[in-house]
Amino acid sequence: MTNAEVNNTRRDLIGMITGRVLNAGDQSFSDSLSIDNGRVSLQPYLVAKPANTQDVSKIVAYCHDRGVPLTTKAGGHSAAGYCLNSQGVVLDLGDMNNIAFMNGDTQLSVGAGARWIGAYDFLRDRQSPYTVIGGGCAGVGVAG
Repeated sequence: MTNAEVNNTRRDLIGMITGRVLNAGDQSFSDSLSIDNGRVSLQPYLVAKPANTQDVSKIVAYCHDRGVPLTTKAGGHSAAGYCLNSQGVVLDLGDMNNIAFMNGDTQLSVGAGARWIGAYDFLRDRQSPYTVIGGGCAGVGVAG
């Protein structure tokens, strides 16, 4: 992508989502690229941080329609760095990390950006008699 194409993509995405769109000059940009394997260092042109599922849909459709490479980061646990890219947009689900009880406190609603430790801590802090069946590695994202 040329600088103009990157700038146009950033402008377009900012105008269509309620979440954030970051580039290398933004403070949270490098945090979004941090993964479990520190030896992998890929830097995309942009990081899109959706606020909700509608944002996710818009970002995916936009990138698909324009042939913009897109990878998705949930927990950043990919040893090979598959959640990153160096020539497109990273869809970082980290801001979609809400956890809440539903159905009389017998079920959880867990956002795609949450990590297993968040779900475990949520139940512990509320002294719930329930647990979630998830990963043994607490830092892994619930969405993979």
